[in-house]
Amino acid sequence: MSLQNKLSFAILLTAFVPLTYWGKLEGAEFPTHFNLLTGVPDNWGGKVEMLVLMGVAAAVYVLLVLCCRYPNPMTYPARITEENKEKLYSLGVSLGQRMNWLMMLTFSLTINCSALIAIGVMERFPVYMIWISLLAILAAVIQFIVQVRRAV
Repeated sequence: MSLQNKLSFAILLTAFVPLTYWGKLEGAEFPTHFNLLTGVPDNWGGKVEMLVLMGVAAAVYVLLVLCCRYPNPMTYPARITEENKEKLYSLGVSLGQRMNWLMMLTFSLTINCSALIAIGVMERFPVYMIWISLLAILAAVIQFIVQVRRAV
């Protein structure tokens, strides 16, 4: 397992921290959607929604690990030839690993902040954090496209 996959897994584990205070969430409403300008929750659900989000995070982790292990079927923004396939596959693996830890960070942030809002520790989601993580994901994709274009 690569260092980035280990990092992704460690971050994924932090998404499950709210399970340690599961009892405090009894009867609490879990925010399921936020206004991305103010961070104020505008939709609520139960604890099941938090478990679903944890399951989605774990599934995304596994999917991205598998994509990195088998990069051949991924779609690349360039024609793959015998001369460039190893370089493109390497770039694809690098993107997949980077996306994995960025996505796990985003899931963990969302789950933990939502749980803290549910128990009354926080009132709103720190929207600057989600914008930073979304911009980081976009930057990783743009960097990948540029690297692929230079490699062909």
